[in-house]
Amino acid sequence: MARISFAKGQDNGRDQKTRGHGSQRDRQGAARSTRREGRTPAVLYGGGEAPTPLSLDARTVTRLIFAGHFLTTIFELDVDGKTERAIPRDYQLDVVKDHPLHVDFLRLKPGSRLRLEVPVHFVNHEAAPGIKRGGSLNVVYHSIELWVPPTIFPRRSPPI
Repeated sequence: MARISFAKGQDNGRDQKTRGHGSQRDRQGAARSTRREGRTPAVLYGGGEAPTPLSLDARTVTRLIFAGHFLTTIFELDVDGKTERAIPRDYQLDVVKDHPLHVDFLRLKPGSRLRLEVPVHFVNHEAAPGIKRGGSLNVVYHSIELWVPPTIFPRRSPPI
C-alpha cells in the first residue's frame, strides 16, 4: 500500500488535510472489503495517467463532504513520494445511511482547465423598473458553465 497524505495547499483557503492509503486491489469486491475496514474507496484519474485506486478514512471523508465546498477544494496528494494536485469530481452516498460509498478525484496537471458550473445570483432585481410595475424576472439558467484554470475557483457568478 502506498501512503497518501492530503496536504494543505494555497488555493483560496479551501484546502483540507486528511490521510489515506493507496490500494493495489484489483479483485472483485475490493470496495466492499475496504468499507468493512472503516475506509472509503476512491479513485484518482485523469491527466493522461492510469487510474490509481485509493482508500480514505471514512470519518474524515464524511466530515469533509458535509462541511461544504468539498467539490471545489483542491487537494495535494502525496502518492508514493510524488505530489499530485487533484480535485474531487464526484462522490456517492448510501441512500439509507447517508455515508460516503466512493469518491472520484481528478488529477490537475499544469496548464489544465476545469469545467465548472457556477450558480447565478441576481442582485437588486426588486429595484428594476419593470418588476416595480408588476413584471417578473424570468430565469432561464440557474448556473453558467465556465472553463477556468485550477487556481481560480469562483464560488458564484459576478452580480447580474
